[in-house]
Amino acid sequence: MWFGAVGDGVTDDTTSIQSATNAAIAIVNSSYSSIWDYSGISVLFPHGVYYITSSILVAGANGVSFVGDGSRGAQLETDLDTIEMFVVGDPVTPANIFDIHFRYLTMVCKSNTSTTIGIRYINAINCDLDNCTINNFAQNVYCERVNTLSIKGCNFDIINGVSWRSTVKAISNLTLKGSTLGTGGNITISNTDFGGSASADLLINNILIEECDGLYMSECHFSQSNYLMHCAPTGEEGKERITDIYASNCYFDADGQPEINVWLEGSVTTGGLYQNINFSNCIFRGGISAEYGVKIEVTDLGSFYSSGARLENINFDGCTFKQASKQGLLALGDASGKLEVVGLKVTDSTFTENNSSGNIVSDLLIECDSATINDNNVPIEFSSIIGAVYQVSNNIHKGVGNQLDDIYKLTTTDAASTSIFSRLIPQRTSGSIRVTVNGSSPDAVEYASYVFEGSFNRTTGSLAWAAGDPVVTRSHKTSGVLTAPTLVAATNSINVTVAGIAATSFTWTAKIELLQSK
Repeated sequence: MWFGAVGDGVTDDTTSIQSATNAAIAIVNSSYSSIWDYSGISVLFPHGVYYITSSILVAGANGVSFVGDGSRGAQLETDLDTIEMFVVGDPVTPANIFDIHFRYLTMVCKSNTSTTIGIRYINAINCDLDNCTINNFAQNVYCERVNTLSIKGCNFDIINGVSWRSTVKAISNLTLKGSTLGTGGNITISNTDFGGSASADLLINNILIEECDGLYMSECHFSQSNYLMHCAPTGEEGKERITDIYASNCYFDADGQPEINVWLEGSVTTGGLYQNINFSNCIFRGGISAEYGVKIEVTDLGSFYSSGARLENINFDGCTFKQASKQGLLALGDASGKLEVVGLKVTDSTFTENNSSGNIVSDLLIECDSATINDNNVPIEFSSIIGAVYQVSNNIHKGVGNQLDDIYKLTTTDAASTSIFSRLIPQRTSGSIRVTVNGSSPDAVEYASYVFEGSFNRTTGSLAWAAGDPVVTRSHKTSGVLTAPTLVAATNSINVTVAGIAATSFTWTAKIELLQSK
């Protein structure tokens, strides 16, 4: 059937497209007795540019697909300041709608306002976006109480230069939210590109999550937005469920003027859930313009934690945090007036080129209830893990830290006394400790290997080293005396110092391990 759309980019084709949609709905309703026995019907768009001046309403039926010319392309355009190009579901009397699909279509908004939406889903179930491009709407895709939505092979972009910085949630490529009528979830996104045009005047989210129970992302690219992934529950009771989010093999690339690659924030209260957020083999690249690779700062409105709810199980496995101007990973907790994470886990990950602005803290700052920090490469600084950290081991990094069984590396060019490493001693008040320090210079000016073993008592501030001469090997220079570790009672730290070294670059590797208590 043909409904008279011209597709020349000038003629208003809205009525024709709505007529075709209504006809498809009528056929579905007359042919199938239930939502379970239909095969669906398609509205086809031949090659062309279709000018739209009002919303295309899709409601009251299931199993309708909107399909463009896959080989030559079909594009829908609007220049209205206020429009929702497609409304899937009934915004007035919400009822579930099933199996509405968009395939091989391009949708573009040429307006300069923050009140436009590309596709708005309401109570939609088992829908998909396949190989579609949706550009420059204030909300390219807006989901309310959507379950089982598949997005694959798509491209979303916000390229408008108008200033929309009035609200952090105004602009988004994809918005996920629910309500007391039902929770949105089971969203699958694969091989999809999210872009934007982040600047000092804009606040753009690639993905804004106000509520979602199940989001699965793989092989996706996020770039050029202020917040590439932004979780922000509102704190309104019944609208604060963010759980079971998984991202694998995704590239969060802050190429532009973003502020945070992944931002887990918002407010929570009684009955909420904020848990099970997982990143596997992902890259968080700040490009020096982003302050944080990942920032966690969730506000408890006063009854979330006391009601037994938790901000818990946030995991990073095999990830790379690089080129953030402050921290690759920052998790704020009670010490900063935020909700502490219960069960933060960072394993097999790499931190590199962070803290370019010379901040006091750099790669990793964590305030949490409990954490596992294992087998990571943190070549700049692993600083300030605050809280009941229960397992930190086998990490390789430079600078200062506070747990045992890690390897620290530091390159120094100081000509005066320089602390090689400063370590907070373990949670226990006394015990046996061993410090191994190896030093080398690229030009073989000096090499030293020291092993200290002794006992400490944090309560009295005493540190006694056992007998056992350290092995020292030097070449033709005798400068650079490495002293035995000392305990600083005021800070509960162990320091090792090299005194009088030449102004040449030396690399020191230190390992500290807690032995069985004597």
